Amino acid sequence: MAFIGVQAEVSDVREVARKIADLAQVNAVMLTMGRFNILAICLFNSLDHLHEVASDKILAIPGVHHVETSIAVKTLKYNARVVRITEVQTTSDDAD
Repeated sequence: MAFIGVQAEVSDVREVARKIADLAQVNAVMLTMGRFNILAICLFNSLDHLHEVASDKILAIPGVHHVETSIAVKTLKYNARVVRITEVQTTSDDAD
């Protein structure tokens, strides 16, 4: 699991967050307060894939000033009822 902190221009935060949320590789996007104003949560099979999304896709979005990645190396507690980070599965009902 990877966390991508994004510093975006304050006036562009919501639009940048929407563009990040539109990326298929991103599982969750949150507006935050603190060092970063957007946090993206993703699942990757390789560091190269994380680098590609963070540097080539998110950093290329107009209004993004800085990205910083963190990788979960060990999970001490995880409650899936709070936030479920899994691949999106669609059914035929979703297509309607």
